[in-house]
Amino acid sequence: MVSDEQDDTIKLPQVRTAKDKTIAETAVHVLSREWPLPLKSLHWKLRNEHGKEVSFQATHKALNKLVSQNILLKEERNYKLNIEWLEQLIRFGAQTKQAYLEKEKLETKTGELRKQWD
Repeated sequence: MVSDEQDDTIKLPQVRTAKDKTIAETAVHVLSREWPLPLKSLHWKLRNEHGKEVSFQATHKALNKLVSQNILLKEERNYKLNIEWLEQLIRFGAQTKQAYLEKEKLETKTGELRKQWD
């Protein structure tokens, strides 16, 4: 059994239910688990494994938009997540964490100074 401390799975907030997620969000989720995938396989997974009632054309349109946003890469006929986009997410997470830690450190020091003056 893996403890929470050893679990390296990234847990993103579930702002939307699986039913309410867009085709693009679901495609990114699928491709985070299995890649590369051709359009036909990805479309099948969206419909059959994730319950998306989506046309083949809508799936293709959503994937093309993700490619144009540099979130996905299309190599030959297969789609996968763009490593550069994933690195941007990592940098964003690290920068946000650093900002939080610095603010907490400053607030702790400010609180200690207030106690000294009270």
